[in-house]
Amino acid sequence: MLQGTASLALGYASAFFMTGPIIKSGAHGKWLRFPFALLSAQFISIQFSNLARPAPAFNDVMCQPSPHGSYLRRSIREHFPAWWYVVSANLHKEGFNFPEMNEYDKQTMIQKSHTSFNDKLY
Repeated sequence: MLQGTASLALGYASAFFMTGPIIKSGAHGKWLRFPFALLSAQFISIQFSNLARPAPAFNDVMCQPSPHGSYLRRSIREHFPAWWYVVSANLHKEGFNFPEMNEYDKQTMIQKSHTSFNDKLY
């Protein structure tokens, strides 16, 4: 709800820059800018949803020792390899060392991209 309200407010504020001054009364100007405000709000909302947000509950479970954290780390590694590449690098940067991490397992090649499936990217 807050994200939608914020994106609509930013979209309406940016609509003036897209439409410029409208030669009508103030009441008409609001409604003439409304389609541009919705278009901008949709774009801003998509950008907001793509931002990385910290998730303390997920981080706490991911950093737990075996068996709970180990199961989650192995599941993410097997099913979401590109995401695991980023998570493993972040865990290594924060000083964690788990046997599932890419930095400690040089035998397995982990995919680094969601879209490229070329062997040379490893």
